[in-house]
This record gives sequence, structure tokens and C-alpha cells, in this order.
Amino acid sequence: MAGIVIQETRQVRKRCFFPLLEANLFFNLISETYEKVSIIVTSNKSFESWAEMIGGSVMTSAMLDRLLHHARVFDLDGDSYRIKNQNKEE
Repeated sequence: MAGIVIQETRQVRKRCFFPLLEANLFFNLISETYEKVSIIVTSNKSFESWAEMIGGSVMTSAMLDRLLHHARVFDLDGDSYRIKNQNKEE
């Protein structure tokens, strides 16, 4: 079975992480692959903040419905490995 890994989005604009075109493409990717392939998404943002990140609550809600329908969510709580190692270097 094929799969998709989406790892760490970066802020593109101050107001939202994805410009409208990219947000629509991301939504379409999730919609087109829904129940067809495995998808792994990593994020340091909570689901509540995705509407701000994506730029719209309606599209974000629909996308999260598809992502979370058969999902297993792993919430990792603890110190960031990268930040911990970055602090050692400084």
C-alpha cells in the first residue's frame, strides 16, 4: 500500500501558514487520497490552531474530518529533541 508523509509545515505569511492556493492544494490532496492511501502528518500545532494555519475554519474542519476518520493520533508530550540539542550547542 502506498503512503504519504507530510512533515512540518512552515509559516509562509504572518497571518496564515498556507497561502490560499497552497491551502486548496493541500485540501485536495487529502480529499483525493482519503481512504485510498495511508497518510502520516506531523505537526507541532494542535488541531484547534489548524484553522489559523490553513486559513479557513470550513476547509480545515472538512480536512480534519477526513484525516481523523480512521486515524490513530499520537500526542507526544515532552521536550523537543531538536531544541534540547540546540541548547547544548549554544
